[in-house]
Amino acid sequence: MDQTVRILVVDDEPAICEMMFETLEEEQYQVDTAENGFEALELIDQHPYDLVITDWRMPGKTGLELLEQIKADHPHIGVIAITAYGTIENAVKAMQTGALNYLVKPLKPEQVKLVVRQALNELSSRRQLWASQRLMEEIVQHAPLAIITTDTKGTINQFNRVAEEVFGISTVVAQGTSLIDLVPPQEQDHLRDWMSRLSEHERLQQHEMHIITPEGQVRSISISLSLLTDHGQRPYGIIFLIQDLTASRELILQLERANRELKKLDDLKSDFVSSVSHELRTPLAMIKGFSSIMRKKTDLEYEKREKFLKIIEDESDRLTQLVEDLLDLSKIESGEVKLGQESMPLEPVIHEVVTSFEPEIDAKRIKLDVRIPQPLPPVFADRNAVIQALTNLISNAIKFSFEGGRIVVETEEEADDVRVSITDEGMGIPAEDLENIFRKFYRVERPGMEIRGTGLGLSIVKNIIEGHGGRIEVQSEVGKGSTFMFTLPKLYPESAMREMEIERMQTRSEMDRMLFLLIKMITRVMQARIGSLMRLNREETELYIAIAHGLDDRIAKTTRIRVGEGISGWVAQHREPLLVQNIETDPRFGKSSHSRYETASLLSVPILHGDRLLGVLNINNKISGDVFTEEDLQLCTALANKVAQVITITENYHDMRELFIDATAEIRSVIDRAHEEALSMDQIEMDLKELL
Repeated sequence: MDQTVRILVVDDEPAICEMMFETLEEEQYQVDTAENGFEALELIDQHPYDLVITDWRMPGKTGLELLEQIKADHPHIGVIAITAYGTIENAVKAMQTGALNYLVKPLKPEQVKLVVRQALNELSSRRQLWASQRLMEEIVQHAPLAIITTDTKGTINQFNRVAEEVFGISTVVAQGTSLIDLVPPQEQDHLRDWMSRLSEHERLQQHEMHIITPEGQVRSISISLSLLTDHGQRPYGIIFLIQDLTASRELILQLERANRELKKLDDLKSDFVSSVSHELRTPLAMIKGFSSIMRKKTDLEYEKREKFLKIIEDESDRLTQLVEDLLDLSKIESGEVKLGQESMPLEPVIHEVVTSFEPEIDAKRIKLDVRIPQPLPPVFADRNAVIQALTNLISNAIKFSFEGGRIVVETEEEADDVRVSITDEGMGIPAEDLENIFRKFYRVERPGMEIRGTGLGLSIVKNIIEGHGGRIEVQSEVGKGSTFMFTLPKLYPESAMREMEIERMQTRSEMDRMLFLLIKMITRVMQARIGSLMRLNREETELYIAIAHGLDDRIAKTTRIRVGEGISGWVAQHREPLLVQNIETDPRFGKSSHSRYETASLLSVPILHGDRLLGVLNINNKISGDVFTEEDLQLCTALANKVAQVITITENYHDMRELFIDATAEIRSVIDRAHEEALSMDQIEMDLKELL
């Protein structure tokens, strides 16, 4: 027998204790004795006993009281009761209370050895059963599925942690409740039918249904159920395995929405290219046409030559204005322009802008009224941005007004804002054009009229006003004129100013928001806590975190990894996806990487567009605590293609913008040289052809 078995004998008769001590020591047990229940409890608190053998009748604390206390405080200790001959009812009481066995006085050594051996075998079996039960309870409680066990009628016995999350109730509330009562009325007959057919066929079944939590959340779940049977194959209960499909289906919907947004962005890029190409075509054609005339007709008189050069210069200015508008708009949309909002009086700004248009107003004999009630509270705005918005709106009002018409610039104080309206008596805008009036490059068709402009002014105004947290609207009627109205916030208290600054700092461009959403969704699809997109610096020697989900901001802002170093650097250098199951034991990296990534297992995947490296996608901290698998790596690699698609769209847009800037500068350079150096027509033509 195992020498570690420790037994305590409790009896107020010293002779009994001595006989038991000698008998049990022969069996290689470690034996202690106690004269009463109080002494026994003190020893039990001090030593890890396997078995207590106690007399039933003792002064002070009886054997029954000692048994009850041991079962309450030390349920792992087995107990054998000693009773006198002829008091069999005490033995029955002991067994009912939890004793493993009993001995009857007068005691015989062989009887003692046999009963103790049987008790220890029973105790060993019980401990194995307890261990198995605890193991099963741990498995059930930490399983990734909701697990519920019931009797054959559906009354809940066991309800694990995930089941609590899925159904929105605690185990205490669920136990004793019918599972049928936890599903909506319209689903209850289905569940009864499934349980009934299960009892007939004893087969695993899978079904889907919707449930509603006490908080009103609708969840989509998949249920698998199976009979629980005893050794005789008699059913005694049902086990339900339940998977919450709500999050995965929501992720699918989000990915579908993201795909639609990506398609929309791609369409916007195509529209942008088409629109800009159209806008560039006219000035470039004019420049090419007149430069060609000047080249062919070398005997042009001075006046015509100057006239043609002036046309080329005007068209170059028009091209420059287009690029400047594009730059303004793209900077505002991308968040590059940080609005320097502060308390500012609006009245002098309005008068300043109106005064700048006096030559145009006089030329068309327009009457312009400014109506500002007093006192007008200050607004919380960026002065230069407000001037740009007012300039665009008043310029449009003048442009589309008839000679001798009237324009009214008016302000009005509202609860939280100041409203500014610009009203003209011009041509008006057809109703079908109003919903598109703020779109980039959109122009209202004016038959028989040539209205110059880039088609970007109102888009710029809209972005400026909305960047201030304001709103812009338009009302118009053909032949009667138009009113453009926008609001600016009044001066906020300091706390609101701080909140607005934080919100503005967190604002992303549409494409950056798409990237953030995509990284967030990929992180969730991979069932991870942290996902990040790393990009290369201009020298392509170092990686930095451009987009992150679930990562501490301080780490995201300060992390820099040289190409070829660490995990992401290795992936950037080799352009191969990498699965690291344990950073601490991977000889390529080590504990320094572990502290950087705060995980032992991660995925790192290169983001490629053809042969070009766009960045590295990192996914780590699996929610379940498990390591990532090869299947995870394959899925992550496939999802990285979506990230490459969005990055490519973004870069194409910015590359085109830079191209416009360079082209405009070159055209301006040709015109300036023509004036300053009196270039020949052939030289001008050659320069422009090379540029175009």
